Amino acid sequence: MKRTGTRATGDFHFKPYPIISNQPVYAQNGMVSSSQPFASRVGVEILQKGGNAVDAAIAVSLMLNACEPWMSSPGGSSFYLLWDNAGKEMVALDACGVAPRAATPDAFRSREEMTRGLKALTIPGSMAGHWELLSRYGTMSFAEVAEPAIRCLEEGFPMSNNSHTFMGRLPDILKTFPNLAATLAPGGEWPATGFLMKNPNLARTLRIVAEEGVDAFYRGSVAEEMVRYVREHGGLWTMKDLEDYRVQWKKPIRASYHDCDMYGTPPPASTLTWMQAMKIAERFDWSELQWGSAAALHLITEIDKLAHSDGYNFVTDPNFVDIPLQELLSDAYAEAQAARIDLGRAAPGRVAPGRPREWAKTGRPSGPLSLEGPRNASDPANMVNKGCTTHICVVDGAGNAISLTNTVGTFFGGGDVLGDTGVLGTNGMEWMDIDTNPWSSDNPSPLVIEPFKRNRWSLSPGILMKEGKPFILIGGAGGDTTQSGIFQALLNMLQWDMNPQLAVSAPRTIYGDGRHYTGGTALGIEPELFGTSEELRRMGHDIIPKESFPAWTGFRPLTGSVLAIMIDGASKTFAGAAEPRIDGYVSGY
Repeated sequence: MKRTGTRATGDFHFKPYPIISNQPVYAQNGMVSSSQPFASRVGVEILQKGGNAVDAAIAVSLMLNACEPWMSSPGGSSFYLLWDNAGKEMVALDACGVAPRAATPDAFRSREEMTRGLKALTIPGSMAGHWELLSRYGTMSFAEVAEPAIRCLEEGFPMSNNSHTFMGRLPDILKTFPNLAATLAPGGEWPATGFLMKNPNLARTLRIVAEEGVDAFYRGSVAEEMVRYVREHGGLWTMKDLEDYRVQWKKPIRASYHDCDMYGTPPPASTLTWMQAMKIAERFDWSELQWGSAAALHLITEIDKLAHSDGYNFVTDPNFVDIPLQELLSDAYAEAQAARIDLGRAAPGRVAPGRPREWAKTGRPSGPLSLEGPRNASDPANMVNKGCTTHICVVDGAGNAISLTNTVGTFFGGGDVLGDTGVLGTNGMEWMDIDTNPWSSDNPSPLVIEPFKRNRWSLSPGILMKEGKPFILIGGAGGDTTQSGIFQALLNMLQWDMNPQLAVSAPRTIYGDGRHYTGGTALGIEPELFGTSEELRRMGHDIIPKESFPAWTGFRPLTGSVLAIMIDGASKTFAGAAEPRIDGYVSGY
């Protein structure tokens, strides 16, 4: 049977590395890497019909709304990073959701209200982002790119075993949110593996937008129905909140790594975090470190701690807080951060954030390394319950490249479908603070709730350039394990010369509880790396027993889900990689 791509799973092999070994998918005309086979194939079909990378990316995004509705939605948040080859320009589009005008710290009695339910919802950005990007850089109409998703929503999507397993972890959500159950599980149970999931209401919404334009979603009948439902169930939205929503075109952030230029979407996206990690890593000689050794894993972990500490303190909405981006990505600041690392000992407790405005001038750190606080992760198994996000990489034959990430926050976002629209809302409020920053204990937190503020996200799309051409497209999902997963995959490619699929498949680590608030010295490692446990313990890492993680994960912590495409500048051949820990799939032609 003819196939357009290769499922990114495979067997264990131990040459040359003790990891799941897969070869990348190769192509020269166009390529898509996403979290679902159906979606990747749709993207390639759009390219084969003459569409460009943007057309394909929006088609894939909408298709993922159909076949992975717990991960993304037109009611979600999105960040896009595009290399426009005709204009020789890198552009970033911020379609992050925003807090409603009525959202203030006093509006929430607890963090639980910020996590689930209609009050947790931010104003949608994804639909506006898809429309804006397609209008400016696409070649097809919204109706054309939405048609595959509409067909899937109406006819149904067969549940994979992986998807069904995810759903099985959420039985109570169907009881809590009957409209969600009526829309996606009308029999009262999630579809079994191989059975169909449908959402004809969302198909109707997409048809309305295709016929009437994006205003239908923000000012018209779709907006009215969403606002009606949200307000009837205790939410904060108003029609004016939706009418006033705007996407923001931004200058991408940029930093060097040896002979590559790294580009990313600026805050409140978190590309900054893995870019900082790469800048710190650049200060060390990795040729002396064997892949998968305790010494290498220790250094990766300590770098990640520093980068994440800064992420929780500096990644926020730049419209509300002055973020020292230039200093955070400077060589001098990276030098100062590297000097804080003890190559033989894990930093105890929570690592204190750096002082970029000071250290970027001196190149030397000052002050305490660690903050007072819990030593170990509060709930190691909590790692596997975070991160409902989808990433997409697309390249076309004309040299355009796009790396974009869509999210609804946690699984099914706020948990409910908004009236009869079929649209899932996004619990972006969970990523803000009521008062105190959970990491630094600063009060007020830079992430404190404010009306129309964009919340911090772990979404981290990136593109690495070499000699002025796209070299690596990368991104991922998995809450705050995303940035660490990307960081480790890039090190695998750039320091240990792994092909992209090998780099993505390789066993990884993650410290803390997925949000790292109480991370301390707790370290989760995948089973293939357990041979390093004793040496890591001697260095001061508290290795989380694999039995702490659910059996359905293979006793693995969540270490991010990474997707990537590498481009050979000489042959112009694409080498695609997809995450084997999910239903990742690369399709090309």
